[in-house]
Amino acid sequence: MKDGPERLIHEDPGFARLVAASDREAPSRELLEDALSRSAPRSSWWSWGGPGLAVGIAALGVSVLGMTTMAPEASLESRGVMAPVSPVSSASSALPAPPVKPVAEPPIATISVDDLASAPPERPKSAAPSGTVTRVQADAGSPSFADELALVTAARSALEAGDASACMRAVDRYDQRFHGGLFAQEIEVLRIEALVTSGERARAQALSDRFLSANPRSPYAARVRSLLERTRD
Repeated sequence: MKDGPERLIHEDPGFARLVAASDREAPSRELLEDALSRSAPRSSWWSWGGPGLAVGIAALGVSVLGMTTMAPEASLESRGVMAPVSPVSSASSALPAPPVKPVAEPPIATISVDDLASAPPERPKSAAPSGTVTRVQADAGSPSFADELALVTAARSALEAGDASACMRAVDRYDQRFHGGLFAQEIEVLRIEALVTSGERARAQALSDRFLSANPRSPYAARVRSLLERTRD
């Protein structure tokens, strides 16, 4: 039976591989013996187990070398288990979109009530003329308007010419054809004035009083009053 490391080399394949590796990677036996001889004198135990002890030391060196070479790999594996790399999600890698600024609406122009121009004062409506003038404006387009106007114009022209008789004939013709027509008040005033011109003051005064009593607010009232004063002179 074989003793010591040589027996382990033949019986244990793993140990045999370690010894073979020590032969390739460990220092040679001559270097080991030289280093040991320099550091200390040889003792009896070295001479007793020199060759076998050298093989054991070489095997121990190989095992230590194997552990040191395997240690980084083990540490890397342990770190890989303890600190797994978390996958980076596509959502976190995407850059955040810049905030959208709201579009400011243009300010609406407002006008204060005080800035508005004041409305012009409303002009009082003039009172519509009553009697003949109002009726003339309303019926100016009637067929008889031209005939009425022609008789009034003839009576006025005759009075301006001092022909009281011609004026009275035009007035009488108007009363016959258009009694109470559009120019009835003016025809009555022309009659009073023709009577004053011809010297018939009593008759002119009676017609003046009747006219003012019936039409006190007529536009011809002032003219009739002046004619009435002439009858009293």
